[in-house]
Amino acid sequence: MSEKHRNFNSEKLFKRKNNFSGYKYCPYCQKKLEEQLLDEHERLVCSNSECDFIYYHNPIPAAGVVIVEDDKVLLVK
Repeated sequence: MSEKHRNFNSEKLFKRKNNFSGYKYCPYCQKKLEEQLLDEHERLVCSNSECDFIYYHNPIPAAGVVIVEDDKVLLVK
């Protein structure tokens, strides 16, 4: 096991995650972030009405496509 894995502290990780990873200010306009209920979840939203920054814990970009040609599904690796 590597040194990095031996020193892993899961308690520290979850404490940081449950604290919005330490975000307090908007990374775009530097105004204070406020907690609001959006999409049935507590999220940090920029207090500046002209900035529409919303902090998401796990913003994973993803896309999906199904291509059908001649009644066959084309698969891409």
